[in-house]
Amino acid sequence: MPLTPEVDDALRENLDAIRGGDRLSRVIRNIRRAASLPTLQFLTGHVGTGKTTELLRMKYSAEHGPIEPRPTVILLDATALVEIGDVDLEDILVALWMAVLEQSTRAAAKVLTSLWESDIRTLILSQLTRAPETLAAALNQLPKTAHEGLTKLIDALKLQPPEQRKALRMVLGNIADALISGLNRALELIRVDAAGPVVVLLDNLEKLGERRRETVDHLFLERLGALKRLDAHLVITAPSYLAYAASGASLAGLYGGEVVVLPMVKVRHRRSAGGGDDEAGVGAMVSLLERRVHFESLFEGGSSAAREIAVASGGCIRHALQMVRSAVNMHDDPPVLRASVERAIAELQAQLDRALPERWIAALQKVADTNRFPGDCDEQVKRETLRHLFVLEYQNGEPEPFYCVHPLVERSTKFREALP
Repeated sequence: MPLTPEVDDALRENLDAIRGGDRLSRVIRNIRRAASLPTLQFLTGHVGTGKTTELLRMKYSAEHGPIEPRPTVILLDATALVEIGDVDLEDILVALWMAVLEQSTRAAAKVLTSLWESDIRTLILSQLTRAPETLAAALNQLPKTAHEGLTKLIDALKLQPPEQRKALRMVLGNIADALISGLNRALELIRVDAAGPVVVLLDNLEKLGERRRETVDHLFLERLGALKRLDAHLVITAPSYLAYAASGASLAGLYGGEVVVLPMVKVRHRRSAGGGDDEAGVGAMVSLLERRVHFESLFEGGSSAAREIAVASGGCIRHALQMVRSAVNMHDDPPVLRASVERAIAELQAQLDRALPERWIAALQKVADTNRFPGDCDEQVKRETLRHLFVLEYQNGEPEPFYCVHPLVERSTKFREALP
């Protein structure tokens, strides 16, 4: 679960030194220094690196920081408002209306409520003559109140069959200009009222499935440009594969922004630097685990068990917590035995071993030897190995990242048996 700064601050380990600095503070400085010129930045990284936790901290620090004027930050969790497996620009615009309506000042909410009742609802109903009968029937009784009406649209975009969703998007696409114009009127009121910039965080869009690769590319590389018309700074989470693909290189060029990568906790050294464990990174992971679980009381071996898990995780926070939970659930009462820790590690290793395609092993061996992908590596293999955590990206204050094969993949039977 993501950590919220107001409640869970004691559980958060500061990993900035291990990750090469506080990347999201740099984003806030960029926003502050851009003044009235809106910026757009993409946040990406491995699954389980803590992107949502860092965005929540960024929101809190921006709104409570010492430097004024403080920005107003509107956080939109895409998974709560849209069907994450099938998203397009229209879904995001409707979700943004709901987010501003619920999170903004009264004046901004009043603007959106008035616009819905006077214009938007009427425009949608006027388009239904071109929509399929079933969709027209479902929306014909569109509520007059903004909150209820937006809720109905969001439910339709999430729950209707794909063809109905497509038809609804066509209806909403015809009034996209009005939706954006309405949002800008509300954002202007927020900006004037707070005497500072408005920042919109679009979280969890990186969870778009790569199986819908064409849909994802279409959304990020062709449709999201419309959001630049919003009078607000935007930070959008993006699928990690876009940062490692040729198409992803155009993200910054298309939108004039920056792609910010949140890497793994660096628990290993480069081969060229002698290899082995990075004690600073391992120590940070151990400290992170000990903030959540009292190893000295609960685990046989105390903090040495936390270290074993930290090293086996490769710096992947999600994998480390998964192994801790697995080991603890082998017992009704403490202590958690060393054998249980080893079994939890072995179970995750077996999962990775089963999922590892044989055709990837040659590329993985070269990554293990050189800390980088070979020049002739297929782009799809690179994306998939990073996305599924067979390869981990590290960076610690160095402009150029380096890559390591996950420690449990290196230990796996398939990988070891294929070695020369």
